[in-house]
Amino acid sequence: MTEHSSPWLSSQVQSGVRIVSVLVPRIDAAAHPREAFAASIAEALGQADRRFVLDYSRVRTIDHACGILQFTFTAGQLLQGTDSRVAACLAPGHPRRAYRFAGLAQFVPDFRSPNHAAAAVARDDYPLFQG
Repeated sequence: MTEHSSPWLSSQVQSGVRIVSVLVPRIDAAAHPREAFAASIAEALGQADRRFVLDYSRVRTIDHACGILQFTFTAGQLLQGTDSRVAACLAPGHPRRAYRFAGLAQFVPDFRSPNHAAAAVARDDYPLFQG
């Protein structure tokens, strides 16, 4: 298992799927820079990982300046053209509604648990990310 973690971000491989988890209930641009999230995805791509779960299940509050939407756009930019499979995991409530309202679920499908998302992207018939 390959692992990377910080006080607010964790990245680990479980059964061939890279799970990048945001470990805080609210993402703050100053304390949780998008660049650290991007570096975690880029590092995984450098290690030839191509199956990803963006685990936002601990995030309970989002705002317009930063958060799940911005992190997902960042991941999408990095994964474009890499033949990767990617899913997201969001808790019920405002973050999931905002994610779906923004239309991100059509590009990165969302699941209710990291295990369900990981099981989906582990399948060979799960669609490649098209961005």
